[in-house]
Amino acid sequence: MGIREWTARVPVKACWFVMDTMKGVFLVKKIRLDWTCAGLLVLMVCGAGGLPRVAVAGEAAPMSPVVLTGTGNTEAKNYAGTRDLTLQVAEGAALNVRGGRGAAILGAGSSVCLKEGATVTLTTDSEGSDPVSAIGIDGDEKESENSVTLAKGAAVTVASTKATDTSAILITDADNAHVSLDAARVKASAADGKVYGVKLEKVKLPDTASLTMAHGARLEVAGKAAAVTGADGDPEGEARGVGIIDVKHGVVRLSGGSAMTVTASSSLEDADMDADGVEIKGTDKGEVFLDGTSSIRASAVSSGTDGSAYASGVEVHNVKDLTVRVDGQSTIQASGTALGVNGYAGVSGMEIGGVTRADVTLDGESLLHASATGAEAVATAFHLGAGDLDLERAQFTLIGHSGVESNASGDTALSGGVTMVDTDHGILKVAEGGHITATASATTGDLKKGSSSKVFAAATVVGMLNVDTVDVDLNQAVLSGTMSATAHLTEKGHAAAGIGRDSVGLLPVGIGALGYNQANIRLTDSHVTLTATASASVVDGRNMALVGEPDMPVCGILVMPRGMEGDEFRVGDVAALKMPDDHTSIRLTRSTIDVTGKASAENCLAFVSGITLNGLSGETDSDPATLAMTDSTVRASAVAEGPRTKDFSIEKPTAMAVGISTFSLGGKTTISLDNTRVLAEAKGVLAGAVGIGASDGDGSNLEIALTRGSVVKAVASRSGASEEEGEGGPECVAIALGSGSVTLDATSSLEGEWAVVRTEIKARTPMITMPDLTVTNKGLIAGRLKGVALDNASTGILQVDFKGTDDCSYVSSAAKNTFYFQTDSAKLADGSTFRILPNEGLGLTRPGQSQTFALLESGADVQGTRAKVTLEVKGNSPLLGLSWVDTSSDTELVARVRFLNPAEAGVSRNGGAAFTAALADMPTSFVLGTDPEAWSPSVNGAFLTGMTQTVGASHTNIGNRLGGLMGLNSGDEIVASGGLWYNASFTDADQDERDGVVGFDADTTGLSLGLDRQVGALTVGVAVTQGKSEAEADDNSSEMDMDDHLLSLYGSYDGGIWFGEAVLSAGMGNVDSVRRLGDATFTADYDSTSYNAMAKAGMKLSAAGWQVNPLLAVEYSFKDYDGYTESGGKDSGALEVESQDYSVFNVGGGATLQRSWVKSWGVLTPEVSALVRYDLKGDGILTTAKFVGGSTAFIASGADPAETSWDLSTALTLASLEESAVSLRLGYDYAGREDFVAHSVSGKLRFEF
Repeated sequence: MGIREWTARVPVKACWFVMDTMKGVFLVKKIRLDWTCAGLLVLMVCGAGGLPRVAVAGEAAPMSPVVLTGTGNTEAKNYAGTRDLTLQVAEGAALNVRGGRGAAILGAGSSVCLKEGATVTLTTDSEGSDPVSAIGIDGDEKESENSVTLAKGAAVTVASTKATDTSAILITDADNAHVSLDAARVKASAADGKVYGVKLEKVKLPDTASLTMAHGARLEVAGKAAAVTGADGDPEGEARGVGIIDVKHGVVRLSGGSAMTVTASSSLEDADMDADGVEIKGTDKGEVFLDGTSSIRASAVSSGTDGSAYASGVEVHNVKDLTVRVDGQSTIQASGTALGVNGYAGVSGMEIGGVTRADVTLDGESLLHASATGAEAVATAFHLGAGDLDLERAQFTLIGHSGVESNASGDTALSGGVTMVDTDHGILKVAEGGHITATASATTGDLKKGSSSKVFAAATVVGMLNVDTVDVDLNQAVLSGTMSATAHLTEKGHAAAGIGRDSVGLLPVGIGALGYNQANIRLTDSHVTLTATASASVVDGRNMALVGEPDMPVCGILVMPRGMEGDEFRVGDVAALKMPDDHTSIRLTRSTIDVTGKASAENCLAFVSGITLNGLSGETDSDPATLAMTDSTVRASAVAEGPRTKDFSIEKPTAMAVGISTFSLGGKTTISLDNTRVLAEAKGVLAGAVGIGASDGDGSNLEIALTRGSVVKAVASRSGASEEEGEGGPECVAIALGSGSVTLDATSSLEGEWAVVRTEIKARTPMITMPDLTVTNKGLIAGRLKGVALDNASTGILQVDFKGTDDCSYVSSAAKNTFYFQTDSAKLADGSTFRILPNEGLGLTRPGQSQTFALLESGADVQGTRAKVTLEVKGNSPLLGLSWVDTSSDTELVARVRFLNPAEAGVSRNGGAAFTAALADMPTSFVLGTDPEAWSPSVNGAFLTGMTQTVGASHTNIGNRLGGLMGLNSGDEIVASGGLWYNASFTDADQDERDGVVGFDADTTGLSLGLDRQVGALTVGVAVTQGKSEAEADDNSSEMDMDDHLLSLYGSYDGGIWFGEAVLSAGMGNVDSVRRLGDATFTADYDSTSYNAMAKAGMKLSAAGWQVNPLLAVEYSFKDYDGYTESGGKDSGALEVESQDYSVFNVGGGATLQRSWVKSWGVLTPEVSALVRYDLKGDGILTTAKFVGGSTAFIASGADPAETSWDLSTALTLASLEESAVSLRLGYDYAGREDFVAHSVSGKLRFEF
């Protein structure tokens, strides 16, 4: 049986949607109908009738049941003329027959029971077309129960070498026909003709024909073709697992890991091989169920020259009501391989034709798979088409992680996932992670010198053709189509590789609906990905690669309803013809459409589209066609690696990408984008990218609305085109329409070389007048305008980029100026903003230069007050001065841009130093596009905070510990010779702006651990401190993370009325820095070291129970920071910073006041202290830096340091009176200096011993 071709013409200048569909594979849904009762009835019959009676050879009219025992049964059991007979093959018994046309032949109402381990085998070389079967029951068209039951380990085998109609089990002309395999095996093989494992035929009285396989049952069928001719003169071989033909109700059920395996193979020339797992034909009702890990596998191989291989897992024809359900981890797989030259492989996982209603469901982790390999290979995983019956309703459902997969490989490779044709209502539902994939790979084999190579591939993931009502509902679904065509010659010849449509082929689409009346397509949390790659090369000769075509691109979603032929839709001032009553609704929620096409050859073309709306014509203003996308993304990317070719006579760029394409819109259509991105990217010698565009230049009934941060963006990269080739219109357009409306809210944007262009309308008969193309902008238009009616709101921004555009320099009102924004009319509300990008396009290279630019031209007077329209520079660079220029025309807006020097711009000393270096070493876009104040390294001292706070916390903690040992903090009652202490602190510091240097906020967490020993009046100890700090500039221009580690040696001396303390410390640290410059971020990582010394001396005085301790202090600290080089950023601005060091030499004095109260439970000591210091060194921050890649160094200086600082502290200590004293100290510290304040809290626990 061959592949049937289906074709159908689709409307409105589109294309023939032609699919080379494959030999039937049909899928059926499970229903709750249990045939266990039939099996039980058979067992009762097998066991009835008293003692078993052994058959005697040659005996006529035997009494039922006939029981076979032993293994020596070699004569055929022919009871064809006997009704209601039961043949029982006892446990372990065998019937082994050689020759003849049957091993066991029974009449109407009969049953065959094989007990555990029993076998029936027929090996025959009988010739002719009469049926051959190991077990056969002829119902004689009478009401009867007919069954074959195999118990565990039982087997039925048939092997035929010459017969052309072979079956292991055959029941025909019956009322009820049931075959049950329980952990049993059926095996059939034939060297020629047709072979079935189980064949149930002509069961047309009121009941059912069924095959039930359970508990790992196996059905294996192998067919071959002999060297004789079939009906068409070629060798033929057909293999079927089960055939249910011309019955009232047919059921196939596999469970418990049961498996059906069917193979058909031949190496003969011109051999046609056909393998089907399940075949159901001519029934009122058909059902197929698989669950558990059950499987159906069908495989056809034809390895001879000009051979054909056809295979289907499930094939259904002319069934009124069909149900298929595949659950668990069950699989249905079909494969076809035609290895010979000119071989053809046609495969379908399921094919359904001529049914009235079909319901197919895959659940769990089930899989439907089809693969075809041959010179011409066609594979469709699921195909449903018309036949002798009218198809009213078909539903295909994927649930859970179930999947549909199709794979075709050959010189011509065509692959389809799920396709439906010619039905009243087609439904596809995918939910909870289901996936559909279609892969087509076309490659050349070994070719000789002087030969030519042509390969072609196409894949349709989901296709609906001539389906009146289309419903596609995808929820958490993944649809993927992959197409590749590769033609390479290592010697002289010609090579061509194409992806697209063919005279027999599937369209390159993710979801395609063509020829419908109503279509509803819904995607929720789903993804459609389509990838097409074509490449061709030859050592000596012509080569070309084609991905898509101008009127049929590789497309993510394609819709094309039934309509009128041609493009004679009339609008405007001509009475419209009556349009078909069709309706289209496409909705995407949190979903993506991603289409990529790449062509590589000397002559190559690539055309892709994310979504194509073609010929929508029947919708009205009150009920428009809708494309609504929320939180979604549409991306179309086309790449062509090679020069423009004229071999195809197509005057188009080499690469063309359209995000959303429309064609011949005769009715009202709305496109709404809600937090959605539409991106079109094209790259090639000639490249064109359009975000949303009308392929025919129309769009009069199209409304486009962008809300909630939506973006439509087009990016085109051209290289190598001549000046002549570069002419002819915009190559990169966000939206291109002949008419219609575009609306942006305050958060949305259009981005492209051209933002909106009114394109030329293709010729119509008669000529008509088109409405305006209106643009209402409340958001951002980043690109040029042409031929639009502009209404710009107060929040609307019109962004100007003169780089890479036409010369928009303004000469005079009398001259022919080229304006950036070219509008038919323009309305500018108060507050409207023109934002100019500062780059090389301004033509400004030195301070003092200025340029005058033609910004906007209107076909009528500009509506608005120029003085209330804002001019600004992106990035707010202070180096550019903007002003309006008075002209003699009310239809023009002209602006002047001047390059200011640092003094005019009010730039600081540090900014001016960096400006000098940048002007010498950096590109104009950097100099004009950013703020010089942000070019310098951070000089606010934030990087010093980490080590400074860590050293301060360590010295304070050590001082508190030493004071405690001298009775200052805990009372004289505690006597100890040593101690261990632990301190945790948190500091929040705030540096205000000082001397024009931005301030910062910093947080430091410190942990200290100390151990000391007291020897008489002398105490010595060691402490380690770890500090972790985070600092951020007040203007968010920089931030730093610092980790510091400090080792300290300390000591004190108690001289009675006086005391002294000293600390020596050394530390290491690391700084991770981040500096921000506009949208760029620069990072660095560098180390630091610190050396510190502190000494205090004071007296111990008392008055009225209080201790007052005046003191003097001196402190020196030296910090050294390594040099570093920043990394990151987009193009430029990173710095190389030299190493730097800083010193502090403080002297000061203060006092501590405290009093202790001794209680029975311990000692309570409050205290307060104050200390004022003066920095004798006054070492400010001076940083030497240069831009990475530059040679001009500059110095950035920090603010003059505040020389006087003060500390105020208060604490409360609670100490025990026990011999092993423990104390807890809670403290608060305030540190201040001019423009700086820090607050610290700490807790210290110490143990005396």
